[in-house]
Amino acid sequence: PLNGADGLSRDVIIDLITRSYGENNTIIISTHLVNEIEKILDSVIFLKDGNLELFGNAEELRISHEKSIEGIYKEVYKNA
Repeated sequence: PLNGADGLSRDVIIDLITRSYGENNTIIISTHLVNEIEKILDSVIFLKDGNLELFGNAEELRISHEKSIEGIYKEVYKNA
């Protein structure tokens, strides 16, 4: 939803997403702009070549990999 949007529009879209959906709701977002949505992630799924490469709680992945989700994204897809 953020591809092609300017910085201000991206902030508005992210704010709209976070305000529109409360607890116990699932929102699936497919994007390569991980740094733009990292702050709203609870869980992440990385698919590579049609296979589940990595899945987990975003904060636990940050801790276990000692990287941001964007850093993990770059690691997973570096040879894609």
